Amino acid sequence: MASITNFVLNGISASGHNIYVATSGFSPSFLSVGGRRYNGNYSTTAAFIVDMYLLTRGLSTNIKNFTKSYKPIFCESYTDNAGDSIYKQLSNFTGLSLHNHPVFSEQKYSASFSYSPLVSLNYNEQEEAEDILYLASKVPMIPLYFCSSIPSHKTYGPSFINRFSISVDGTSSAGDVKIQVGIIGGKSFISPNGVALKNSTNVSAGFKKFHTDIIKMKDLEMKQLDETGVTKASPKNEDFLNKYRSMNLTDCAFDKISCNSVQDFLTKISQKFLSQTEVPNRKIVSMSLDITNNIDLNFTYPMIDLTQFAYDDVGARYAQLSSRSVSGSVKFFSFTDTLVWNNTDIITMYFGGPYIYCVKNVDWQNPVVTISPGSGYFHEYKFIARFGEITYWPHLSSTRNSEFLF
Repeated sequence: MASITNFVLNGISASGHNIYVATSGFSPSFLSVGGRRYNGNYSTTAAFIVDMYLLTRGLSTNIKNFTKSYKPIFCESYTDNAGDSIYKQLSNFTGLSLHNHPVFSEQKYSASFSYSPLVSLNYNEQEEAEDILYLASKVPMIPLYFCSSIPSHKTYGPSFINRFSISVDGTSSAGDVKIQVGIIGGKSFISPNGVALKNSTNVSAGFKKFHTDIIKMKDLEMKQLDETGVTKASPKNEDFLNKYRSMNLTDCAFDKISCNSVQDFLTKISQKFLSQTEVPNRKIVSMSLDITNNIDLNFTYPMIDLTQFAYDDVGARYAQLSSRSVSGSVKFFSFTDTLVWNNTDIITMYFGGPYIYCVKNVDWQNPVVTISPGSGYFHEYKFIARFGEITYWPHLSSTRNSEFLF
């Protein structure tokens, strides 16, 4: 079993630590078509199956060590489980607990965390981590590696997203965009040592303090402000460039159109919703998207190669995508009592930042209509997404790797 030494850090609160995420990119397995006996030319096809032992052994030093490959994610909470059921009582004739034994199939790692996408007019330190998680939400089986700056906290991997939920609710206010992520994986990878505290100068060689010059307070003429603050009221001294806010409903959009980029989508809807002749008859109240990947962990003899025995604490060897589902809902406020839609449509959901999801085919459920006297009508539609006509394996030169068009 793993031996972990715990250290107590006095004077450092949980908010003083960071969670980081990195990825090594999609690496597909190739399965023989029909087996060698019937497959004379040894043709193969890609599969959503990952050999985590080989993946870990081939990781670069940028992942094995704490480097700039790890990007900070400002989680609201992070809960992980490195195996809370690894021991089981050994059955015997007395019925009493005489011995316990480790259970190999319980050596797995899972975690869940939540965060909100951030907006900054200058530099967003969370942006690179958001890009990683956004890609992993669209493409199945992207391996992820997490670590934290708490010395006694070890995380494991490779991990894969098995649940990704992004939602916004503006029923009573311009609600913030909320993202909840669940991951599951093996334990052949152990998080690196020497993980930096937030904005710490005492870090490993080559890892500089996070953009110190960028995050200093400046006025609108980009001149640095002194530590004493503003001495007189002036528009030049109202520094809005270096502040964060969470994405909210005002950053989101929905329409039944296709697009090939965020800018393309925003251009199309701005032309439509700024029209003075065709005023929209509905407004978004809330919307959500739920992505579920059912991942099976397969355990084999823990041998990395023919000479190296890895012991049973490395966990499962194979991670396999057994099924995947993409569903969601959109709720509109309207002054009309009916919204007539096709049974199958193309939709684009934009939650701000990089989080744009364009789906070629969604099948709509029957709507739920709420009538508010003196106000209007609320129409809530749920949908289930499916593949487009053209979908490629992620290792090929195309961005159409799942239900999403790009």
